[in-house]
Amino acid sequence: MASWLTYASVDLEETAALLNRLLLNGHEVVRSDHPNHLRLWYKDIGELAPTLDESPVVLFFPPCKLADHLWTIGRFFFPQTHLQKKYPKLSKIKKAIAEELQTGVLLWHWKRPQEGDFRYYLEGSIMNHDYQLYGMPSSLPYLKEEGYFIEGEETPVMLEKLRTRLALRGVEI
Repeated sequence: MASWLTYASVDLEETAALLNRLLLNGHEVVRSDHPNHLRLWYKDIGELAPTLDESPVVLFFPPCKLADHLWTIGRFFFPQTHLQKKYPKLSKIKKAIAEELQTGVLLWHWKRPQEGDFRYYLEGSIMNHDYQLYGMPSSLPYLKEEGYFIEGEETPVMLEKLRTRLALRGVEI
């Protein structure tokens, strides 16, 4: 099954360090920039196929600042079903990134939705996904200063609802 690794960060250096884990690991990586994400093909691990599931590809969605009190979360997407069997080398890369993210603070876990001091500051559709969201070091001071994180692919309707909800809390975005 395809899987996501997610994190919260407001520091471009933290994000660059995570991206470098994908780029600088001894493999030949072909980077393709898209409007809201990077597509990374591990050329020496396998050929591109008609579908992402059949290709050694990782999609990276970096966090971005939308307003003074609003950032999107960062996400890594491994689209392959049975990653360990198909691409064991890519599975090792995923495991290394997951271990690095797990050194952060667990902000959201879909199996334990009521836990966490910062749940109030996670908005939009974050809580509708079955993943774990880890806070990198820069995210904690930001959250303590009442900064909010949302999913990167929110619809304009959801963003307007969010704007209204946050305005009731005294936060303008």
